[in-house]
Amino acid sequence: MVKEIYRYSNPHPEGKSVTDCVVRAITIAVEGDYLEVRKHLNRIKKELKETSYKNRKFMDKYTKLNGWKKISFPAIKGVPRLRGKDFVKQYPKGTYILNLAKHVVTVVDGVYLDTWDSTEKMIYNAWEIKWNEI
Repeated sequence: MVKEIYRYSNPHPEGKSVTDCVVRAITIAVEGDYLEVRKHLNRIKKELKETSYKNRKFMDKYTKLNGWKKISFPAIKGVPRLRGKDFVKQYPKGTYILNLAKHVVTVVDGVYLDTWDSTEKMIYNAWEIKWNEI
């Protein structure tokens, strides 16, 4: 039996498919309410004097503010970057938010939860989530 590493998940209250990967990922990771998470992110964005929460700079500040442990996967010349299907083998348990190439996604106990399968994308960073409240 092959283990499932992707499952469709869309916490948007109207089920819309929109470019909201940061809100979606954090909502799933903290088991929160989508609209409350979006309000929270907008408030924190203003407090941090950022123009968007859809960038790595904001994610670095936000995750540090929450005390989430950062795991980096730096580029090594001649070595392919880690991809999602390999990440879930190395980190089969726990809740993580991954910063992929042009995307952010949540992985819970080795399963990508998102509106599309991004398990082939390269991973730049991951944050281990240790609490489930915003």
